[in-house]
Amino acid sequence: MMVTLSRIGVIVTTLVLWSCSSSPKVGTGTPTNSGWKVSKLSGSTVVFANGQSWDTKLISPQLLSEMSDIDGQPVLLVVGLACRDCDESPGLYLYRPRLGSAQSGSNQKRYSPPGSHFDSMDNQLKEKVRVFVGHCLSSQAPEIVWHGYRLKGGKWKEKYAHIVELQNDPFKEQAYVESVPDLGLIEEHVTKGECQELLMSSAKNSI
Repeated sequence: MMVTLSRIGVIVTTLVLWSCSSSPKVGTGTPTNSGWKVSKLSGSTVVFANGQSWDTKLISPQLLSEMSDIDGQPVLLVVGLACRDCDESPGLYLYRPRLGSAQSGSNQKRYSPPGSHFDSMDNQLKEKVRVFVGHCLSSQAPEIVWHGYRLKGGKWKEKYAHIVELQNDPFKEQAYVESVPDLGLIEEHVTKGECQELLMSSAKNSI
C-alpha cells in the first residue's frame, strides 16, 4: 500500500511539474485572459474579443504588441500620431484598457517606437532605438525595454535605456544614460524565448 501511494505521489508531482513548465510566462505574447485579445482595429478604436472597445485617440494607430502585466491584465503597445497637425513623428503609447479611457492626444505619455528616427526640421538621422518586451532582465514582472543611441556631432555618442516594469499600478519606470543594462543579456533572454524584440514591420493597422 505504501508503495502504491508513493507511486501515485510521483505521478501527481510529475503532472504538476509538466503543467507548470508548459504554461506561458505572463507578459510574453497576448493577455492571459483571451477575452482581452484584440479582434480588430476600427479607426482609432481597438475592439476586443469580449466585445469591449478602447479608443486610443490616435491618428492612424498601429498595434505593435499585446502584453499582460504581472497580474495578467492586458497592456497594449500602439504606434500613432497624437494629433493630426502635429509636427512630430508617430510615437509609441502604452494602454491599460481595464483602467478606463485614454487621455486625449497630446496629454498621453509618448515613447519612441523601434527603428531609426529623423529630426522633423532637417530630416537628419538623430536616433536608433531597439524595443524589447517580456522577461528581458532580472525583474519578476514583465518589462518593456528601450535600448538606443543618439547621434551627436556626427557620431553615435550617447547610449541610453528606458525600462518600464509591468508590475502593480503604477508601473515602475527607470531611465539610464551611458551606464545601461547589457544588451547581450537582453539578447540571451530573446534566444531563450523569454523576451521578444519588436519591429515596426510587424505592426498592424488592421486585423
